[in-house]
Amino acid sequence: MGKGAMGVYDVRERVLPVPGAGLLIDGLSGDADPLRPLHDAAPEDSLDRAERACTGTVARPARWSRYVRMLRRLIG
Repeated sequence: MGKGAMGVYDVRERVLPVPGAGLLIDGLSGDADPLRPLHDAAPEDSLDRAERACTGTVARPARWSRYVRMLRRLIG
């Protein structure tokens, strides 16, 4: 996401269902989002899967940073 017309930069919003409590809405922007590296890794993972599906292999697979690997272990 790029810079919007009103100067808002890279806003991400997540809506998570919380059993017994309704919805949790998390809206952080830019570098303040501690989960941003996970957001950034998702398209790279998708492209790797698409390349594997089309060619049977991935020439240069994306590598997760240590921080992303830790977050993925924490969230399962």
